[in-house]
Amino acid sequence: MNFDTVPFPPLQTGIKAENYANVLNNYKYNPDSVWPSLSGEVKVDGEYRLVTFSLEEGVVRDIELAEIKKGDTFCGISMRQRPKKFQKLLAEAGFDSTIEDGGLNLTDHPIGFFIEGGWIASICWE
Repeated sequence: MNFDTVPFPPLQTGIKAENYANVLNNYKYNPDSVWPSLSGEVKVDGEYRLVTFSLEEGVVRDIELAEIKKGDTFCGISMRQRPKKFQKLLAEAGFDSTIEDGGLNLTDHPIGFFIEGGWIASICWE
């Protein structure tokens, strides 16, 4: 799938966690924890993938698609890259970014890419 600078439908920030009850497969919401959590699976290109959410007072603040698959792109750039190569391709497409502490963050957009095992592993919209 080609991901963009905003979450793909039906995902969106700024809504109550309960709104995802009929959207996510395996919907799990724990509002009573010290660190309230929301997770589930969303259909991407016909298959379900894990998505997790950061919450603030029951409202979705961040969305992380925790599984990058072969063929996934960000604004047309393959995400199946080593971080430095991905950063170079992002720069060529006009996206400034920084790499630090296990992640690559876009400078001008609230988007981060987590790095695991030397590869881009997930995308997070803040």
